[in-house]
Amino acid sequence: MTVVCIKMGWDYFTFMAQPTWFVDQIILYYQKEYEEIKKANR
Repeated sequence: MTVVCIKMGWDYFTFMAQPTWFVDQIILYYQKEYEEIKKANR
């Protein structure tokens, strides 16, 4: 939750107001981005 809030600029209440599927999509996006960065740094 904390990373999503920081990346999106949300507070706790904004985070909790989002649908679960939307937060899941954000998490997947940042996981893919992280993996691409890891690959590029090898």
